[in-house]
Amino acid sequence: MDELPARTAEETLDLYGRILGCSGFRDLGRDVLAPLAREVGASSAVFLQFVLRPGGPVVDRGITFALNPLSLASYVDHFYRFDPVAQASRILNSSPKAADVVTLTELTDPREFHRSDYYHEFLHRYGINDVLGLFIPVRALNDQILCVGLHRQRDLEPFTPAESRRLRQLKSVVTATLSRLCLAGAMEEVDGAMDALAQARQPVGLVIFNGRFDVLHANEKGLADLGVVDRQTSRAWLEAIRTAAARLPADRTGPMPLDVAGSGLSAHLHRQTLADGAVRVIVTTVAAGMRSRLEEQCRRFDLSTREIEVAHLLGAGLSNDAIGVRLQISTRTVENHLRSMYGKARASSRTQFLAQMFGVA
Repeated sequence: MDELPARTAEETLDLYGRILGCSGFRDLGRDVLAPLAREVGASSAVFLQFVLRPGGPVVDRGITFALNPLSLASYVDHFYRFDPVAQASRILNSSPKAADVVTLTELTDPREFHRSDYYHEFLHRYGINDVLGLFIPVRALNDQILCVGLHRQRDLEPFTPAESRRLRQLKSVVTATLSRLCLAGAMEEVDGAMDALAQARQPVGLVIFNGRFDVLHANEKGLADLGVVDRQTSRAWLEAIRTAAARLPADRTGPMPLDVAGSGLSAHLHRQTLADGAVRVIVTTVAAGMRSRLEEQCRRFDLSTREIEVAHLLGAGLSNDAIGVRLQISTRTVENHLRSMYGKARASSRTQFLAQMFGVA
């Protein structure tokens, strides 16, 4: 039974310290993937974060080390569905006794596998002969499988059992680091979702997309409102969301109004950029009847045309400064409008005014 050379205590402490010291996903390639690749003699490596959804897993985050960057985009867009290693990782979520470290060569029959489209169109194209995968199930805002894939090039021998054992020995320290990073990202997402909800009126539908507009998180109302079935958002809503996201200036996070004719909904889009650069697109929905209620109350309190415009933007959650930018008026002018509106609605604050306008006071 061949074994890899043992590390000295100093080398072990240095390795563990580097992995545990990784401060964010941006540094994952340097601080985690590169050391792991050296430990098992891999030529390249990748980290993949699979979010498990009812309609199938979504690759939310991918980070590479010494790997052709085109391969990651190709894998995430299409090939992960056919990857035997990725399929093995999903088994671990439902069967805790499933293997947490596997190699591609032990999962496949080479004669059959080498005839597959996945081998010819992906692995062979990018010069990969074998893959050693480490799987880590985590729970943040949802069920996830984290996968570290280490690669051997076509001109190298497959991974050995000794190298699989070495990777399994490092699982605990890798798990601690990746779980910490995922938790930090989840807390950022919660903050973004809470900000979006705080700017919307109840009852609220909520759907959170990643930068490729895959559904990551949602409540039941949000899924129903946007017609989401098996992670696929209805075409009309998806087009509206993509268009609004593209129109949202880079220095603004939202809300951006969304409009789908005949939907009976009032919806707004918010954009959040996490610390590692990952994008979240947050959509909130409310029944259009609430918008009608706002218009009815505006007429009842005899608001002017400009005041009605301010009331709609106030109801959408915009700040005084943001309202001024949208209407191309000064913040002082917005404040003057608000004082007039508050007086007409017999309210002394923004909260009281909105309660009056939406009929919840």
